[in-house]
Amino acid sequence: MLPNVVIVGAPKSGTTSLHLWLTAHPDVAGPSCKETGYFVDETSHAFNPDANFRLHGLAGYEAFFENNAAANARVVVEVAPDYMYQQTAIDALPLIPSRPKILFILREPAAQIYSLFNYLKNNWQYVPRDLSFSSFVELSRRESPDLAHHELLQHAISNAHYCDHVDRWIARAGADRVGIYLFEDLVADSRAFMRRLCSDLDIDPVFFDHFEFPKGNETYRARSSALQAVNIAVRKRLPKGPVYDRLRQMYRQFFTNDGKVNKSDEESLLIKQLREEYSHSNQQLADRFDLKLQRWQQNRDASRS
Repeated sequence: MLPNVVIVGAPKSGTTSLHLWLTAHPDVAGPSCKETGYFVDETSHAFNPDANFRLHGLAGYEAFFENNAAANARVVVEVAPDYMYQQTAIDALPLIPSRPKILFILREPAAQIYSLFNYLKNNWQYVPRDLSFSSFVELSRRESPDLAHHELLQHAISNAHYCDHVDRWIARAGADRVGIYLFEDLVADSRAFMRRLCSDLDIDPVFFDHFEFPKGNETYRARSSALQAVNIAVRKRLPKGPVYDRLRQMYRQFFTNDGKVNKSDEESLLIKQLREEYSHSNQQLADRFDLKLQRWQQNRDASRS
């Protein structure tokens, strides 16, 4: 049993929420943990020496889907936003026997970069607390070794030129197996978004007519940096499952604050500049894949005003 749908990116584009929604559908099943990380490169921060394609082959990946739900599901899915940029994933996933559809959810680049920065700074402490957004952007532009401990940070600027990465997947999987969706559509009308996705996956959309659409993996602010460090160390060692999920929920309830960020004037200016810098790349993406990027354009126009 192997997935016939893999959602490969982009990070901080609603993929965790989508995983919750999609796997709630009675015709859909996921792996035994949300993200297996099985196809990340050996150089990735997420590489697991005990569970990876390079050393353990396809049988190790199939073990994540050995459950009754997967056996009876029309759609078996993994949601793995790190895969978008991983060469191992690009090389191997399109060739597995189930020939999965490869789906992307993309977010306006400047917003995606800013969200990634705050998430990895607050939720995971991969970013030093005193590193400003502008300093981070400058380091990422140079793909500085100072960010080499996390490849999504080191390559954040180049990673948001989405067309380059989607083209690599198409070259491997074929255009007929690749689909692109937009984070802004997911947020603006979650129900309509899921109806479209269900139609594309040939499953009944009626399930989502009265669905509540819980959110997942939102950025938060820890009340204590020391306690957050302990939290990170513990959760890296705990096996994923109901106990892990319950402890995580309790920690967020009692020891974190809302992660909404009030941008400084400097951050707002830099985001405006980034939106201008990505305008050509975004237009290329829209033309190449016939995408309607009005909401991205609205963000850009709002930045100009």
